[in-house]
Amino acid sequence: MIHLSHVSFTYPGASRPALRDLSLEIAQGAFVAIAGSNGSGKSSLVKTFTGIIPHAIQGTLHGTVLVAGHDVAQTSIATMARHVGYVCQDFENQLLKPRVGDDVAFGPLNLGCQDHRERAARALDAVGATGLAGRIVWELSGGEQHLVALAGALALDPAVLVIDEPAAQLDPAHAHQVYRLLARLRRSRGTTIVVIEHHAELIVEHCDSLVLLDDGAVRWHRPVAEAFQHAAELRRAGLAPPVVTQIARVVAQHAGIADARLPLRIADAAAVLEPSGVGQPAAAPPAAAAAARPALVELEHVVLTLATLQDAPRRVLDGVSLRIAQGERVALIGANGAGKTSLVRLLTGLARPSAGRIRLAGDDIARTPPERLADRIAWVPQDPQRMFLEATIAEDVALYFGGRGIADAHERVRRALHDFGLDGLAQRNGRLVSGGQMRRAALAIAAAIAPALVLLDEPTASLDAAQREAITTLIARLGADTTVLIASHDMELVAGWATRVVVLAAGRVIADTTPDACFADAAALAQSGVVAPEALRLAAALGVRPS
Repeated sequence: MIHLSHVSFTYPGASRPALRDLSLEIAQGAFVAIAGSNGSGKSSLVKTFTGIIPHAIQGTLHGTVLVAGHDVAQTSIATMARHVGYVCQDFENQLLKPRVGDDVAFGPLNLGCQDHRERAARALDAVGATGLAGRIVWELSGGEQHLVALAGALALDPAVLVIDEPAAQLDPAHAHQVYRLLARLRRSRGTTIVVIEHHAELIVEHCDSLVLLDDGAVRWHRPVAEAFQHAAELRRAGLAPPVVTQIARVVAQHAGIADARLPLRIADAAAVLEPSGVGQPAAAPPAAAAAARPALVELEHVVLTLATLQDAPRRVLDGVSLRIAQGERVALIGANGAGKTSLVRLLTGLARPSAGRIRLAGDDIARTPPERLADRIAWVPQDPQRMFLEATIAEDVALYFGGRGIADAHERVRRALHDFGLDGLAQRNGRLVSGGQMRRAALAIAAAIAPALVLLDEPTASLDAAQREAITTLIARLGADTTVLIASHDMELVAGWATRVVVLAAGRVIADTTPDACFADAAALAQSGVVAPEALRLAAALGVRPS
């Protein structure tokens, strides 16, 4: 189905190739994951499957790419679109029509399919987004937009479906739902599925084989069960093995378990670990401790109602009340469209509540001048590119200090660049560095301000394992007295970093507790579309309490 022979590609103006003498075979009906560190060439590789490379991106291509019997270099993108469905990393750029139903139907309509409306309805139903059909695209959350882009690709009924990070910006429940859908397509239609993925658990559960890229070349292509036995090699390439595999490896070393093949799934790990007698019987998780420090942020019965183009105003936050103390590390979690980003925007002062009140250190945010809020609040949005306004990262970090007469401004900029590992990137344009570097620079901009409150929206999205670990470490450097609130679907980050978890569902707070208590609350997890981290699910399977 997909055949690449000695493929190399160099982007216009680049000094070295993004793909190097790459050969690969993917059979019809296969479910293949492509992994590798940020910048290894994953997105460039799948663009050759669609014809975007070399037709839309006209660099230098050598070698042969055959997909569904077509030589991609000799076949137009329009013709390839009949055979290859594609959801790119920047999926927002694929949404072309105002109304969701029209956008999903747009591809099959362009191909002359008389049943384009029926195809769109089936595709939206398949991704669990039927209720979005009449909505306006730009009124959706990022995760909801991702589902719409996926539905648009499915509506084409392609022989090959290529998705660059299917789980990006999706809550855990929706991520698993999308992968189950892909598995059904593969079984029922024989669709060849190719995904770029950083989440080992999803690869293990659903994929047949794993292609590991390193510096633009295929290091190997192996069955999943074999691939994840090479933990050290995967880690060097930016893919962490499943958490249960990592735990089993440590326990096996200490307990002398002689099983040669490490488990990849929770059930298999439980069978291996139970005989070792690990852990202690599970105890009830502790209740959330009352904040001993004074409140920094207070929300009182906050309501946010947004106007829509065609329907009645939509209530996205409904009576939210929270008290957040100085120095707390708070994770805001919930399903796509639950209101997380809307709540974060209210805390920045960029949006005003329709009802209720928000106070920062006793001051009503709605009545506080923006320049005063900028002294006390730093916000890193979902798309960190929005943080970069100047020609260099150093200038972006220094931008806040312009005209403020702060005596140690130069030292604070220098320290932020150094602490976040940006000395060598200070003169680079922040919009032109890698995803991990961009997020480091965005955090440096926030840290240099020395704010009382830092707001981070999906700080680890689309990062490989090494970059996620690095960003988590950098978040911890923001200071013990700094209050940090993150909105995230990364439950490993939430479990390991947060001191408190606030769960949103349909604009309401349904839980406000410790991470342990949150992930032990089955009802709240089910209602909010959250899946507990692998380590905690393994502990539950073993009947032990993780320490």
